[in-house]
Amino acid sequence: MSDCTSDTPDPVSDAAPPPPVLDDGAPVSYAASIKGLFRAKDRTAMLTHFDLWLYEDVKDNAQDIHRVVADGSMPCDNPWTSDKVDLFASWMATGMNP
Repeated sequence: MSDCTSDTPDPVSDAAPPPPVLDDGAPVSYAASIKGLFRAKDRTAMLTHFDLWLYEDVKDNAQDIHRVVADGSMPCDNPWTSDKVDLFASWMATGMNP
């Protein structure tokens, strides 16, 4: 009989969840999944602050980027769909893989 109050960690339930994958089975990463969300005009508009086509810049500003795309205020001419916002959030939640 097992003791549900055991202090022994369960290696299965304590493991980090696997990163989400795209429909084609590719893992969510900046290079494969996130960079392509930003159009050339988005990049140009933001270059005075940071470069949306550089992994480190997007990683360093991910919280702010997520906030404005999630509330629909950016990009101002064509807000992201919920699928794009969710993909960005998944990337953040799983370690922001390059």
